[in-house]
Amino acid sequence: LNRTTDDLEKMESWLRQRKEAAAINDTAASIEADINFHISIAEASNNSILTDLYKTVAHHLKNHFLAQFKNAETFRETQQLHKNLLNSITAQDPQKAWHWAQRIAQHNNEEPTK
Repeated sequence: LNRTTDDLEKMESWLRQRKEAAAINDTAASIEADINFHISIAEASNNSILTDLYKTVAHHLKNHFLAQFKNAETFRETQQLHKNLLNSITAQDPQKAWHWAQRIAQHNNEEPTK
């Protein structure tokens, strides 16, 4: 609800970088852009506790993703879910944003087949 135009531009940039990295199967860059996309969402909330939490967890999440994902296929598969999340944030629709965040989390908790 608190996002600004600058926040949206930052989120869009990270999401674009995520897509581009996944397209060339650069898993490490996909992970980095994905994490930064989610941190930019936390920053847009203007909730310093949430932002600090995301930044603290990011290092562990990055290591987890590097161990879990052997290629960028999952990032290609979930790009639309992330785009839907961004669209909900753009529309300032917290219920839809929460829905898409849950779908992303559910996908990430599935057993990797790659």
